[in-house]
Amino acid sequence: MSANYIHEQQTQYESGGAGASPYPVHVYKHRATEFRVVVCQVPGPLCHMAVCVPTVCADHKGKPHTLEHMVFCGSERFPYLGYIDAAASHNLGQPMNASTYADMTIYKFAGLGQEGVVNVLPVVLDHVMHPLIQDNHFATEVYHIDQDGRQQGVILSEMSDFAYKESSVRWHSLRQLLYSPASTYAWESGGLPQSIEALTTDDVAEYHREFYNYSNLTLLLVGSYDAFPKPIFDVLDGLDVEIVASPPRLRRPMPPPRTKREKRRNDVAYASEKVHIGTMAFAWEGPPVEDVETYTALEMLIDFMSTDPASPLRRRFTNRPVPIAGDIQFDITDYFPSMIELSFTEVPLTSYMSHAAEAAVAATTRYRDA
Repeated sequence: MSANYIHEQQTQYESGGAGASPYPVHVYKHRATEFRVVVCQVPGPLCHMAVCVPTVCADHKGKPHTLEHMVFCGSERFPYLGYIDAAASHNLGQPMNASTYADMTIYKFAGLGQEGVVNVLPVVLDHVMHPLIQDNHFATEVYHIDQDGRQQGVILSEMSDFAYKESSVRWHSLRQLLYSPASTYAWESGGLPQSIEALTTDDVAEYHREFYNYSNLTLLLVGSYDAFPKPIFDVLDGLDVEIVASPPRLRRPMPPPRTKREKRRNDVAYASEKVHIGTMAFAWEGPPVEDVETYTALEMLIDFMSTDPASPLRRRFTNRPVPIAGDIQFDITDYFPSMIELSFTEVPLTSYMSHAAEAAVAATTRYRDA
């Protein structure tokens, strides 16, 4: 056992498989900071590693998404573009990957055996904690104007394709209606094109200083690890001076989000080739994600109500002689608190009675002609 960490908690993860035994979970906390290591012992050849950082937004500039891209452009100790992926592949691992969510960013690695994780871990932590946030990388990965006056950039192109889709417009509008501006869920963590244009390298560097702190980090290890994987903690002990010296958190990374209690409605226009149909969507606050029993029960209810062709919602709205909607999406998202969404897509813009009358006339005509 490392002298720098305490065994804070031991629990189990229920896999959910029939007859499967639960997986042991151990939580270790650094003695001087809030940095934690979570070890979930899952049998099998693969060892997974994830560095989790709480990242919140107060605008549509996409700072967490931008920073995720910049992390892969090199670090202080390894100032080479692509070095982190090379380290992963040379240790029998899959290429490094990362995901930005509304309230966190995760950097992920998976490889064969624990030894590969031991070799890759210091490279990953240096990239995450000491990325090279430089203008040339920003221009390529985020935003620039080329010699022909066209706006370019990997993130700008990615979010331009994403932001104007019907599903994206719907999802963004629902979150802004449900959550107050003080909540990270009211903002687009990936960034919106018109706001990405105003983002600067200094904005990204300041965002990194605010959120990327060892006291905010959690290292998650899932796979064939020992209950106390000593080689992993040997690597962390080698970084202990840096971990202890990291500044305290500037603020709580996740301020309590507040949903808007009043009922609200918004009509949103979006570009579409199908001008005679639209989408009708509803959203409301769900149970806390910590309430696992209620959350799971609600997932089962949603599945019963909407998944199968014979489910109640589909029989009532889509699988009928005169459909009221083309498809139904009924989901719950694990925000804090959770968000429930019920959407009906491909809804005729004319009234249902008018649509039903037209469909009845068309069906009669087809029957007579036959």
